[in-house]
Amino acid sequence: MNYINEIIDGIAKSLFNSFKYPIYIDEIKSDAQFPCFVIETLNTEQTHIMDIRYERRNDFDIMFFISDDDYIEAQQEQINPITESLYFDLEYITLSDGSLLNGIDMSHRVTDGILHFKVSYEYHILKTKQDKDPMLTLHQNQEVNTYAKNKENERSE
Repeated sequence: MNYINEIIDGIAKSLFNSFKYPIYIDEIKSDAQFPCFVIETLNTEQTHIMDIRYERRNDFDIMFFISDDDYIEAQQEQINPITESLYFDLEYITLSDGSLLNGIDMSHRVTDGILHFKVSYEYHILKTKQDKDPMLTLHQNQEVNTYAKNKENERSE
């Protein structure tokens, strides 16, 4: 499972369900429609916990663009309700397998009329161990039951 793409999809679904605005990944396209969201992966960290257990943290910046124009003071009034909603909409996202992932360390700032909403998701990974190919060896056990032995003896007599 590609967890980063799963999380991005979960964020995008949550944003679209709440706002119905276009969502772009990593950058705004030249033919972008406004208002829109851009989801950018900021940082990914992985910590080895024990044996085959790992903890991973992904940090994201969700940017909200009202328009492609320069900063307009009235934009702040439009950004504030979006910001309030994001704190609740991204608290839990649903992955494709139906599991929920909890958003932590949320913060926001508005720079030049662009909302930057930061959120992190932490999860655990179990690395599968496979030392050898399971099809290299095959063990087969066979037994003859008593009934089969008796039938075989009757035929030979």
